[in-house]
Amino acid sequence: MTRCFVVVTLCALFGGCGGTDSPTAPGGLNEIVGGTWAGSVNDSISDPGTLRVTLSQEAAALTGSWAWVADGQSTGGWIGGSVNGKAISLSLHSGNPGTNCSVEVSATVASTKMSGTYAGINCPVSGAGRVDLTKQ
Repeated sequence: MTRCFVVVTLCALFGGCGGTDSPTAPGGLNEIVGGTWAGSVNDSISDPGTLRVTLSQEAAALTGSWAWVADGQSTGGWIGGSVNGKAISLSLHSGNPGTNCSVEVSATVASTKMSGTYAGINCPVSGAGRVDLTKQ
């Protein structure tokens, strides 16, 4: 039960806010990060898992969806976030109504790799850890 809750909590925690810079190719103001990213999640509470993120990008603002699988359980929801140069901020929000916790991700993009850390916010059980994704 605890592991299932941790998975739900972690999946609800990615997001951020939008900006006004236009996306540009590498070397420009912001990386273009729209598309699907998938990879590993190593959590402080549960077993390692996988994360799949689909992002839409308009200028610096990011929106999308996510799916997280760990400990044989899966969960998902919606994303809000932003890109500032190579820095990515994501808030993963649960798809379950009435859930206030989220997972906040802070990552860096280098070509087709996105790596960083995350932490649960406003969750009864809040895990934290590392995420490493590859653009699909």
